[in-house]
Amino acid sequence: MNVYQRSALACLIALSGFTVVSQASIETSYAHLETPRTQAPPSYQVTSHNAALLYYRAWLDMSSDLSDTLADDGETLSLPVGASEILEANAHSIENLLRATRQHNADWDVEYEMGFDALMPHLGKMRYSIKIFAADALRCIEQGDSDGAAERIAAMYCAAGHLKNDHILISTLVGLSMTNLSNRLTEQLLDDQSLTPANAEIILVAMRKIDLSNPIGVRDAIRGECDITVNYFTKNFSGPDAGAKLIEALQSWPQDQAESTRAISKMDGEELREDLSGASRYYQDVLALWDEPDAATQIAALVTPLENEEYGIFTKFFGAAFGRARQNVEAFVISQTKTMARLQTVAQE
Repeated sequence: MNVYQRSALACLIALSGFTVVSQASIETSYAHLETPRTQAPPSYQVTSHNAALLYYRAWLDMSSDLSDTLADDGETLSLPVGASEILEANAHSIENLLRATRQHNADWDVEYEMGFDALMPHLGKMRYSIKIFAADALRCIEQGDSDGAAERIAAMYCAAGHLKNDHILISTLVGLSMTNLSNRLTEQLLDDQSLTPANAEIILVAMRKIDLSNPIGVRDAIRGECDITVNYFTKNFSGPDAGAKLIEALQSWPQDQAESTRAISKMDGEELREDLSGASRYYQDVLALWDEPDAATQIAALVTPLENEEYGIFTKFFGAAFGRARQNVEAFVISQTKTMARLQTVAQE
């Protein structure tokens, strides 16, 4: 998945109503987290290996049969016929995935110097892994193992947090969509009264790692998008024909924008640098508005100066629209708070 595909997917995720999540720094032990009622299972203690390597090792050993183990009709998550047997047969692979979620951090070694051509194959695989955890949690419930289900749900939240250090918007949005699935499954099991007080506390421990003020590092992702855009293009396109080379390199440049294409094509390195500086101003303005009471509305209003090229020609076409993303952050905070309150009630029983 390159940057063009990421940008398109980011728009789709933002427009599809996925909830937005945040991730606080992961503690080295559950004992450091807020007032746990029960001690986490020894097998789930957080350690310091690079989770990214462990995920990839688990994926290498994973059967393609696992892709068909979760049914989702939009309202209820369930197991298709035969899914339990497939999950049991792949217990070792699932345990390897669980081990990856127990790590303090994940470094996916994104090649930021590649700019828009940087590949991020881990994003699709992480979404796939979350569905496997959800399916296996349902299998555990089906077999009367609510402790196992709670561990897998906790792993889902931890896995989402492992995308926060990419500092790229699509990673944040994928992480948020992963947490959305986690919330849905948690709510479903709460509705079914399938979780014990100890189970609820284990899930709460994972959810308390989520920083509601900065969902999956969304602010860092906005800054990262800016840095990649400005630094990559100013570094790689210079000289008297900088603009022409940029148009030639960007196959995704809108073909129906002849006037803008001509304007960019005529730019030398300094003129292009000046145009790209508009991207820095745009992202800074987004961040400046992020915590305002009516942030979503104010950020959405930036579309007008964006379309009027007040942030430059390049940013008009490649500047991400953050208004809907900010709305999703607000919706996430409400959803997350509600789910945590329900779990807290169960945990105190």
